[in-house]
Amino acid sequence: MQDSKRFAESFQYFSEIIDFFKKINQKFPHLVICLHKVDPDLVNNPQIQANIQECEKTLQDLIDVNCITFQTTIYNNWSVRKAFSKGLLKLSPKSTLLDTILEDFLSITKSDTVLLLDTDALVFSEMTHDPESYQISNILSPHLATMADKLLKYGKEIEVFEGKIGGWIYFKPLFIRQKTFYLVIFNKKSDSFEEINFALPQLTEKIANTLQTFFVG
Repeated sequence: MQDSKRFAESFQYFSEIIDFFKKINQKFPHLVICLHKVDPDLVNNPQIQANIQECEKTLQDLIDVNCITFQTTIYNNWSVRKAFSKGLLKLSPKSTLLDTILEDFLSITKSDTVLLLDTDALVFSEMTHDPESYQISNILSPHLATMADKLLKYGKEIEVFEGKIGGWIYFKPLFIRQKTFYLVIFNKKSDSFEEINFALPQLTEKIANTLQTFFVG
């Protein structure tokens, strides 16, 4: 996004890829497109924002299939992980089921956002009813997952981490078939903790059953 002189070259190459799939009549792949080098010190730069808008418009004109775009930078690993996670989930027929499970959990516990991550901070599923809590959860999630992973390697167990940042963050590791996953739950009401704690065992069981065959058609 910092070198608009190369946009024409990039889109020409992209067009050739699109044409190739049309020519061989193969099922079109899911597209996850990274608008890269949107670095933290430039994210609000008017020229960078203009470049982003130009690229997104050109993409819409070039392709007639759904694609997901992400603004990424090496200075924020989470931005790259989020993009990779979305592409990974598209490969699984069970991703929709996992989303439904988390959606039900949000309704039962009256929570605002829930994310399911693995130890590499890849997002397996996420659901939200509130954009602000979703943004806060995304900021905190990779740091909490990294912290928990390091503590677990030192033999320190974490049951529930609870913190108040514009709402309440509940963080809990899930140990599913010798693998560790992390739940990040945002709820604006502290009195919902009992509902969350009560619903967690059933949620864990449903997630475990789904992840067992997550990449099996």
